[in-house]
Amino acid sequence: MQSFQRLSALFSALTLSVAAMGCGSDGSVSEGVGSDDPSANDVARAQAELIVGTPGLASQAAPTSVPSPAADVHIGETSARIGGVWTALASLPAVTSAWSFALGVGDTDNKAHLGFMFTDAAYKASLATTGVLWDGGGVYTGDNVIALYGFTGTGASTTWSPLQGRYSPQTYRFSELRYDNGSSFYTTNYNAYGGLVSVIKDGGKGVYALTPAYVGSRAHSVAFNAHVLYALVAQQTVGLTLSTTPITSFGNLSNQWVNKATIETAASGATLPKLIDAGGKLVGAYLVGGTAKIRATASPSTVTTAANFTQIDTCASATRVDVAYAGGFLYRGCISSVGALS
Repeated sequence: MQSFQRLSALFSALTLSVAAMGCGSDGSVSEGVGSDDPSANDVARAQAELIVGTPGLASQAAPTSVPSPAADVHIGETSARIGGVWTALASLPAVTSAWSFALGVGDTDNKAHLGFMFTDAAYKASLATTGVLWDGGGVYTGDNVIALYGFTGTGASTTWSPLQGRYSPQTYRFSELRYDNGSSFYTTNYNAYGGLVSVIKDGGKGVYALTPAYVGSRAHSVAFNAHVLYALVAQQTVGLTLSTTPITSFGNLSNQWVNKATIETAASGATLPKLIDAGGKLVGAYLVGGTAKIRATASPSTVTTAANFTQIDTCASATRVDVAYAGGFLYRGCISSVGALS
């Protein structure tokens, strides 16, 4: 069954430190820059390339299939079938070699938006005629496209409209789509060079890329709180951190990420992070050591230690965790090692 608590009660007991304390790494030194280690230099170069889109990076094979969900979804021991009628929207134009996708809701229009990345020369050419693709020329031109869409209407009468997009030589995985002040923020995980994590604003420029602790699954999640961008990210050699970067950092090649607090020191063991804004509070969830942890803060700007990002719930023997907020309630779902969903 779904586990939830009133946020007002949930956060009323939070004690947050506002003392002036160190924030860990200030993020002012680029990883690998100045190092004699070729692999470290490669990472630093690739981090810059992820922002400016330098072509020529090794390509990766696109996924050949997507697993279909089971017809029955079992909730705990109730074996209940989730009901409801799904209405199919009009199809997007046929596209090959799609790499990643994400759904998000605009914070100003309150409408659903779709972002995805593809490699399809014919589709790219047709989309280019709409005038929405940002082309910085030179190093910004590549074989891939990130496109963001909105839609109007329902069912077969749906009309899809391309809203934003850009060219890129890279391919991305495990993306998210967030909105703040009407701007889109599309997160990326690029698997080359040991993995890179970045965020693209309004289908255009990105921020300096962080290096994740692992590839092959989601190592990052971002959310806005009071118009400040925060990330819960498992960083290589750093740990699972709550980090932030100013909006002015987009398009700037210097590393302006600030690691506000190390939440877990063993970053490679902290997986599937999820970060959301829950009615003005910042809530995070992740797996570590077979346990799902849910943390929250009513004042993320004052977080300087893991204790400030208060642990409010756990799920033992968990293999998956997710959190959501709606109507004044915080919801969490966990899947146990035996497959039970609570």
